[in-house]
Amino acid sequence: MMNKEKILICATDNRFWRRTLGSQQRIYALLNYLHKHSINIEVFFTGGLEQEDIQPVSELAYKVILYKDYLPVNFSTPFYIKKIIRSVSHHITKLLNLLSDILYYREIDTSPILTDYHNVFVEEAFRHYLSRKDNKNIILLIEYLRIAYLKDVAQDQSNQLLFSIVDTIDTSYIRHHSMRSKKLQSDLRINKVKEGRLLDTFDYVLAIQKKEQKQFEHLCHKARVLLVSHSVSVKLINEAKPHTTFNIGFIGSSMESNVYGVNWFINEVLSQLKDHKIIFNIAGDICKKIKTPLIEKNRVVLHGFVDKIELFYQQNDLIIAPIFSGGGLKIKTVEALCYGKALITTSVGSEGLSLTDDAFLFYDNKEQWIIEIKKLIKNKKQIKKIEDNAYQYALNTFTPEVCYGELTKILSCDRDTS
Repeated sequence: MMNKEKILICATDNRFWRRTLGSQQRIYALLNYLHKHSINIEVFFTGGLEQEDIQPVSELAYKVILYKDYLPVNFSTPFYIKKIIRSVSHHITKLLNLLSDILYYREIDTSPILTDYHNVFVEEAFRHYLSRKDNKNIILLIEYLRIAYLKDVAQDQSNQLLFSIVDTIDTSYIRHHSMRSKKLQSDLRINKVKEGRLLDTFDYVLAIQKKEQKQFEHLCHKARVLLVSHSVSVKLINEAKPHTTFNIGFIGSSMESNVYGVNWFINEVLSQLKDHKIIFNIAGDICKKIKTPLIEKNRVVLHGFVDKIELFYQQNDLIIAPIFSGGGLKIKTVEALCYGKALITTSVGSEGLSLTDDAFLFYDNKEQWIIEIKKLIKNKKQIKKIEDNAYQYALNTFTPEVCYGELTKILSCDRDTS
C-alpha cells in the first residue's frame, strides 16, 4: 500500500458547485482548499447533471464522476434480491415510525429517514468505480451523513481504504428536533443513538463548530472528532456611498427556516418601524418565496440572484440572520462577519460563534430587535465599532489556515496501514 498513489474520494449527493446553499458552500470551499494544497481529489456524485450544472462542473479543478457512468450493463440475481429486501425493510421502518407517532400522540413526521437516501444502484456503481482504483490508496470523504451507506462499500475494499471521514454541517438529531419544533420538515429523521453508532463507523468526524464538536465527542466512542469550521475569504469592503435610507440586508436560499425567519422579521419587526426610512434588501433564491405588501411600498426590495455579493453587502448598513431553527454553523452569519458587516441574529443563528468578542448582536424577541435597530439607526459609530470587531474576529477564526489546517496535515501525511 505504501507505494500506491493516494487519492481523496469525496462521495456526495450535493450539487455543491452551485454554491447557493450553505451546505454547498461548505463542500466547495473545503475541496478547493485541499486541492490547492496538493491533495489529489475525485468527486463521486450520486446524481445526474442538469443543464445549469454543466459549466460550473467543467470549471472545477478536479474531476466529478457520475454514478451512472459506472453502472454495470447487467445486474445479477443476488442484486435484485438485495434490492427487494432493502425495499421491504425500508417500508417496514417507515410504518413503524408512523405507528410510533400515532401511539405517542405526536404530529405525523414525514421527514426522510436514512433508507430514503439509500440507492442500491448508486451502491453498485460505487463498487464498480472503486474496483477501477485498485492501484490507489483511498481516503474516503462522505458529504454528508445521509449517504453514509457508501462507506460500507469502501470498507469491502479494505486493502485500498486508508481511512474514512464523514463531514457534518450540524448534529442531525438536534437539527431534526429543532426543525420539528417549528413545524418544519427536516432533511433527516434520526435519533441520538443511531446517529452516534453511524458516526462511529468512520475514522474521523468533521464538526463545523465547537459546540457540535463536543456533542460528537459525547456521541462517538471510536471516531476522532476534528473541528473543521467553514472558511470565507476575509475582506473588509469599502463603505457605501452616502444614502438617506437605513438599508438592512438578508441573503439566503429558499429553505423553510430562512423563509420563516424573513417573514417573521417583515411582519413582527419591520412593520413596527414605520417611522424610520428603512429599506429591507433581500437577495438569493429566497426571493421566490417572499410575498408582502411592503414590496409595493418599496420598503422591501427583492434582488433575486446577485452576481456581485460584495456590492450587496457594501450597500447595506446592517445584515440580519433571523434564524430560529436548525443546527450547525450558519454560513450566512460567517459570511457577514468575514465582510466586516454589522450583524443581528438570534441565539440559534449565533451557535458556533464566540459571544465574547462583541462581533455581532443576537436577540430572540421582536421587542429587542426593534430597540436595537432604532439605536443603530441613530448611532453610526456603534455600527462602525461592531464592524471592526466582526472583521477582527473573522481574521482570527475563519481564515482557511485556521479552519482547514489540521485536516490538511492528516490528509497529507503518509500512513502505513500494511
